[in-house]
Amino acid sequence: MEILLAAVPARAILAGKVIGNSLLAFGQVLLYALVLSVGILAATTAVVIWFAARVCERSTLKTGQAVKWSQALKK
Repeated sequence: MEILLAAVPARAILAGKVIGNSLLAFGQVLLYALVLSVGILAATTAVVIWFAARVCERSTLKTGQAVKWSQALKK
């Protein structure tokens, strides 16, 4: 460290460390946001597919034939 301080000003070394750590932290936040977004999208898609299957199944059981979505969502 002493050799490095003799060749480069201490402020430049400190600035590099601050900038480097800031960029790594920002990248980590972006990665977490991306993973969380994909997880929420997958969970939402699964719930929508489950709901659509239940509506279709119940409407088919009630009528004995395939029905349109507008009819299936009515009571």
